[in-house]
Amino acid sequence: MGNAIQISRKSQSAYIYKGNNRGNNVTDEQNVLTQTGAKRRIGPSIPSFLSQPSFSAPLKKERLLFNNVHSFSGNRIYKLNEATQLRFNINYLHDLIQQERGSITHYYQAGDTVTLKEQNDTHIRTDRAEVAASLENNADSRYLTNDFNLSGNWERSTSRISGVSSVNQHIRTPDMGIRNYLQNIWPRDKYTLELRSLLRYHNQPAHILIDGDEQTLHLQQFYLDHSFAFLRKKGNLTRQYTTGITGDINSIRNGTSLYFKPNYQWNLHKWNLTFHLPFVWTTFPAAGFSRLAANPFLYINYKFNYAWRFSFHANYKESYGSITDLYPAAYRTDYRNYRMNNGILPVYRNQSYSLYGEYKSTVREFFSTLSLNHNRGWSDRIFEQQVRDGQVSLVSHRLSNYSSGWTVKGTLSKGFYDWGLKTSLSYLLGRNNAEQLSAGERLPYRYDFMQYEPKLIWSPLCSFSASYQATIYLGRSKIGTGTRLDPLLNVVQKFQLSYELFPVEINLSADHYHNDVSRDKSVNAFFAGLFLRWKMGSWQFTAEATNLFNKKQYSYTQYSVTESYTSWINIRPREFMASMRYKF
Repeated sequence: MGNAIQISRKSQSAYIYKGNNRGNNVTDEQNVLTQTGAKRRIGPSIPSFLSQPSFSAPLKKERLLFNNVHSFSGNRIYKLNEATQLRFNINYLHDLIQQERGSITHYYQAGDTVTLKEQNDTHIRTDRAEVAASLENNADSRYLTNDFNLSGNWERSTSRISGVSSVNQHIRTPDMGIRNYLQNIWPRDKYTLELRSLLRYHNQPAHILIDGDEQTLHLQQFYLDHSFAFLRKKGNLTRQYTTGITGDINSIRNGTSLYFKPNYQWNLHKWNLTFHLPFVWTTFPAAGFSRLAANPFLYINYKFNYAWRFSFHANYKESYGSITDLYPAAYRTDYRNYRMNNGILPVYRNQSYSLYGEYKSTVREFFSTLSLNHNRGWSDRIFEQQVRDGQVSLVSHRLSNYSSGWTVKGTLSKGFYDWGLKTSLSYLLGRNNAEQLSAGERLPYRYDFMQYEPKLIWSPLCSFSASYQATIYLGRSKIGTGTRLDPLLNVVQKFQLSYELFPVEINLSADHYHNDVSRDKSVNAFFAGLFLRWKMGSWQFTAEATNLFNKKQYSYTQYSVTESYTSWINIRPREFMASMRYKF
């Protein structure tokens, strides 16, 4: 890691290099830096046909990430005048990831259960570059910002899969994009006007090659979103009216939408009420799709006194699928899975309700929350899962289906100041119901779960602290009328000791993972780590040891919709690292 900073009266520069092969995910760090607070500037998620293989397990990500990453970013800011500044940013990322894993997957269908086994060795290479320029003018009469972004993302992977037979898989998902976002705000004495404009173009020619059989899926999209807003605040009432248009010009089916969004907010002494009522008309003419939707949202907050607060929210929302759903032909998503959307753009309607209450007492160091949530969903599309000869197909059908769910969650927290002790307990209970087609029959499924998280922090001295945290999760599934999967218990326990008395800092951590693999089998994994830092003037020395017990493989079982899968995955072995820094 290295960085350089330059500061002058009219300009500032910062250059940062990071590289590692120890499982630290620099990719996520760059995503946070470029996307935090920028949802309106970026627009909706970019549609795609294919995605690269992913690795997941109920472990810290750095324990299973075998990577070799190099990241560079440069930032320069020019102060043009007292109200205007110009910012330039450049980012480059090169990342190589490899992983070996195996799995046994059970597909539960109407009257049958299919089991598939596999083992794969995967290598993923990512090269990502981004150039951005931002102009900001914060004058008394207006606020203007314009963000321009040019990006290129080249991802490719190679997988060697072995099971009943051996398969070689290659996936390439390049993405070239350009984006410009303009925002102009004019504040006046009694009202505020806002103009927004987003223009975005992406070209994504995805390729998948399975043992010499190649499929190419071209996707190009030009997306725009222009809007104008009027805001006025009078007394306790704030009103905002926004009207706009979006356009989606792409290589599958073109679409557009018009929207009008009135928002109201009342701020009273103890009450806060918010009401939104967006109207959105969406059409894809070539697909024969045209709908007008109203999506009301209500939020009520009541603060009884300093200790008690209550809130209620109700929401109804209608949304639609991605433009890739309008693709008429079947296509592979990997060596085993096919997807056939049949050109059906689904309509999703969801209503959700929540009731929340909290109590806090600073004197007693006691804090409590309770939240009740319920949701109901409806869609006019349902997927049928077909498993034949080791191949899994998801076929879209125009049929109504429903889903529902509820959760109860809360926290209890109590502190003991004289003892230097803080305790807390978080809990979550819930149930989800939905359905899927199997062999032409509707196959309902249900998932029940509960989770508890006790936590203790003890700091008897300024230089010493100890903490303990556990996550206890129990889940079970019911599929159809006759299949009940065994409950799975997963427990994670984390213990940490910290000692800091200048110039020395020492941290010792220990983690325990317990996972049920089946009714009669469970696995346990123990991890321990040690961290030491010593400061002396401008020098800083650090030493770190991870996975002291040298655990190299991890197994777990999870349920997903009408499937269950048991997997093993390689994890990083015992590692040692020492570093030295000097601050000029």
